[in-house]
Amino acid sequence: MAEKKLFRFVDTSDAEGIRINCTEFFVVRETKCFYFVVSSWEYNMMKMNTGWQPSRIRKVGKNSIRAHCYLDKKKALNSYLAMKKKQAFYSEFNLSVANQVLEHFKNESDEVAQTKLETESKMNVPIYCGKPEFFENIGWYE
Repeated sequence: MAEKKLFRFVDTSDAEGIRINCTEFFVVRETKCFYFVVSSWEYNMMKMNTGWQPSRIRKVGKNSIRAHCYLDKKKALNSYLAMKKKQAFYSEFNLSVANQVLEHFKNESDEVAQTKLETESKMNVPIYCGKPEFFENIGWYE
C-alpha cells in the first residue's frame, strides 16, 4: 500500500510571532469508513522495525465533515480557518461579558462587590449587569 498522507494545520506562538504549520499524518490502517493515522514522527519510528508501537493512533472518518486531519490540504486549511473564526467569536463574546461585569462593579470597592455577590447568592437572586453591545449583533432575538 502506498503511503497515504493526511494533513492538519496548527499554529504556535513564540517571541518571533505566530507560525502556522502543516502537520502530516500517515495512514497505518484503513477500513471502509475510517483511516487510522499516526504523526509523521511515530510513523518514522514504526518504519525502523525496532518493535516500537505508537502511543496514539487516531481514528479519522473518511467522509466526515469535521475531522482531525484531511486528505486534501485545502480542506485542512478551510477547517483551520473555521476553527479560528469560532475561537475569535468565543473570545469576543467572553471579553464582552467580562467588560460588562467589570463596568457594573467599577464604582464599588472589592469588599462591597464581594458582600453584594455573597448576599445575592444566599438569596438565590441573580445580579443583573446589563447587556453588552456585542449581544445585539449575535441575532438571538430574531
